[in-house]
Amino acid sequence: MAPHEDDGRFCLIDYLPLARELRDAVSNERITNAPKIVPRLKAFVDASRSDSLQGDAVLAKLYNALDSCGLTRTSTQRFFHQQFVHSILPWIYGKKDFARYKERILFESGIHPDKAVRVLGFQNCNA
Repeated sequence: MAPHEDDGRFCLIDYLPLARELRDAVSNERITNAPKIVPRLKAFVDASRSDSLQGDAVLAKLYNALDSCGLTRTSTQRFFHQQFVHSILPWIYGKKDFARYKERILFESGIHPDKAVRVLGFQNCNA
């Protein structure tokens, strides 16, 4: 309560609308300027995409050769070729690049990094 200027009495001033307006403004500011949270793997993959790797070109040529031989591959053949390519990724990219960009390479190949060791045995690659 604040003193009234005219007669010395107190009157009630409602600050609730002002408080709500300030709260909403701060809340909107936080939402607008909040940093986006991305998974660690996605952040790494996005950051490393700018690096051009020799293995990317080899992989593109390999898939292009499989698709351009004039024959239509069956779904079984496509599956076999995909699994074969997955198993030789460390040799396509080379030991150094594969070790450095493993998460990105596996992600782009559709292999979850946690399953790569169990399914494809990537832990012991000697390119």
